[in-house]
Amino acid sequence: MDIQGANLNSRETTLPPLALAMTEYENVLKEHYTTIVHDVASFVENVEVNPNTRELPSGLIVAAPNVTNQSSLTDAITQQIRTNEDIVVVSLLSTQLPNLKTALKYVNQQATSQFDGNSDTNWTQRGQYLNYDLQMLHDCIQTQKIRKVVLYLRDSEGFEESLLSDLIDTFSSWMDRIPVVLIFGIATSIDLFQERLSQATLSLLQATPFEINQLDVDILFKTIMTPVRPPGLWLGPSLSRSILQRHAEFVQTTNDFARSMKYLYMTHFFSNPLSILTMTSDDVDTLESFLQHEHFEAIRTLPSFRSYAKKLMDAGDIDSVRSLLDDDRALFDAVRTNLKLSKNSLHEVMASIEVLRTVQSTISLKKNATWSELYILAMSGELDDSSLVREVLLSVKKMPSDSMHGLITQLSHRLPAFNKISEDLAKLMAATKGDSAPLRSEHDIHHNTLRTTVVAQKVELSKQTAALSKQDMEYSKIVSRVDTVLREYFQQSFINPQDLFLHEILIYDAKSPYRDAFTPRPRFAVERALSSPHDYLGCTCCNSDQGGLSSTQPTAAILYQLYLESGSQINVSDLWSAFSTIVATEDPEDEEAEQQRNLCVHGNINDSPSTNVTASALFSQALAELKYMGMVKGSRKKTDHLTKLAWKGL
Repeated sequence: MDIQGANLNSRETTLPPLALAMTEYENVLKEHYTTIVHDVASFVENVEVNPNTRELPSGLIVAAPNVTNQSSLTDAITQQIRTNEDIVVVSLLSTQLPNLKTALKYVNQQATSQFDGNSDTNWTQRGQYLNYDLQMLHDCIQTQKIRKVVLYLRDSEGFEESLLSDLIDTFSSWMDRIPVVLIFGIATSIDLFQERLSQATLSLLQATPFEINQLDVDILFKTIMTPVRPPGLWLGPSLSRSILQRHAEFVQTTNDFARSMKYLYMTHFFSNPLSILTMTSDDVDTLESFLQHEHFEAIRTLPSFRSYAKKLMDAGDIDSVRSLLDDDRALFDAVRTNLKLSKNSLHEVMASIEVLRTVQSTISLKKNATWSELYILAMSGELDDSSLVREVLLSVKKMPSDSMHGLITQLSHRLPAFNKISEDLAKLMAATKGDSAPLRSEHDIHHNTLRTTVVAQKVELSKQTAALSKQDMEYSKIVSRVDTVLREYFQQSFINPQDLFLHEILIYDAKSPYRDAFTPRPRFAVERALSSPHDYLGCTCCNSDQGGLSSTQPTAAILYQLYLESGSQINVSDLWSAFSTIVATEDPEDEEAEQQRNLCVHGNINDSPSTNVTASALFSQALAELKYMGMVKGSRKKTDHLTKLAWKGL
């Protein structure tokens, strides 16, 4: 039976975590861009358009490359400006506007269609204007009482310099009739933008810059991973590290990051049949109706199931192990119970990361670990008793009373044990309210002093601890209680997720699908296609069991394999002799092989240029294809030789 089919039937049930994560992702982007959207909209609303001058009011939105091409940002700016009914916004993309005439025609169509609700409205009938005549736009402004026309050039670097200069000069000459405001989306810098335009064109711009801060990838990663609710999916440490590293090394937009995360979710839920076990339904009968015998057999092959069975064997519970191996119903009950426990453990790991981040924010460390770094360490099982946790706990012991009270207040809702400690600390601080200095524990460096002594003309340094007051001693006890609570909490929460039962269902850590999809290797693919054409064509004629050359293979593949056997200088005559020996058709069997080769190349024997194509023509075609791919070129030393330009695997 097809267990993949059963998994696809439940895709609407298993994918809600992705929808929740993407919704939260979009909310974070909107919140981050709220300021810049409001500033640009206010600029457009309040800027004065002077008809007596040729200077165009212009807004320069300067951002990193991974922000400027963000469609959600540009759409948000456009929608915010369009809330004013007397302002018209036209978005321009370089790919749509090859020349000035097309650009003017596009502006006329988009601007006038916003009032009639139909982009095909023929405004030329009102004055018999050409479709690129701006007089048409002027008539529309006068009729609809438009106050400003905003032209938003989303990708200003994509426009040709001449077209950009012509657009600015044209609308500048119409300033006395059309109140135009320009907005430029700049992905590089203002200096580079200015270098592309002449001084005469720059003098026509009255520019106001707007800076956009890049959204930290750590926030994006946390946004997607934090709202994990049953059914949940956690990314493994290796895959998470690969995603963040790729985002740091390559220029990626926030949309690219979101697409990669969507791909990972879909890869897991659509390729792993056991992901059906993470469905949200509490109805046991509904879940059991989706499961087949093959699902249970797949569970029994998991490494975590073997570890679970081994623990039962070590505990002497042999009957339970036998029932798990033989009875699908018993295995279903065990999976349902333990899967819930595994989910709770992973949720507790996520909560512990938040506690650790809260503690980090209240102490002073040389470098605070980011949320993504803590997540990777936690999912690797390396956070428990790590140097990072030890350093944090040591810094907590040195905190003064006022900072400690703030920390306990923040963590009391997560750790109920802090409620009693908070009350005791509040009473102690109330008793010492008259003292201006906060209470300090015995671990604080303020209680340590250095003493210098001279013995036999040698200077010796010794550390001494000053006597603690009664209040400081009481505070030291409270600090010890806080340290004990945090230490025990971290030890219980920071477990190794790889030890959980059925962690293969809840944690996705396969790097190969992500690497193949988002880090393509075109050269490797071309070399593989030429070396082993059967891997791509899938035909029987190109499949050589011995792995050698075959006359039924495509001619380019045959010539490429001969090309690999040659040196840096290739004799064309020798290459032709070897090639003709393989593809020559001297008997009916070879002729049938040639027809099979034409069928692979052209898809149909009748569709080929000539069924009786000669070996010489095939050789010339294959050699031209190798030259086109940059593998060979003519040799300057010998006219009858070719120079080898590429080696396989290099």
